[in-house]
Amino acid sequence: MSPRFTLAGTTYTVRESPDFTVMVNQIITKRFGPAAARDRQDIHETDLPVRSWAGIVNGTTYTITELTDQPSPRPTMRARSLRVSDVTWQAAQDAADERGEVLSEEIRKFLVRYGNKKPAQK
Repeated sequence: MSPRFTLAGTTYTVRESPDFTVMVNQIITKRFGPAAARDRQDIHETDLPVRSWAGIVNGTTYTITELTDQPSPRPTMRARSLRVSDVTWQAAQDAADERGEVLSEEIRKFLVRYGNKKPAQK
């Protein structure tokens, strides 16, 4: 069964993902559009006893809470930062938008592949 979440009194069903941030992006995109998902400001995220997120979207604070009776164990995920030029970042954001992707998810996928890559033989 797909996970269900509530946002401002409306229930949203989303695709299951091992990454809670992906599901938050799905909900915000459904409600406000892809630009809002990209520009949101995270305030707080919890995994247990239920997954929930609080943040600012379009200048208003919202909470997204999972509708479940069972706790769902999730790996700890924290917001990270990296240094990249504004031009490069905007080009990547634009490309992701054109493809219907979320840039942070694409970066996470790259990091998983990079972390799993075997070192080159010397």
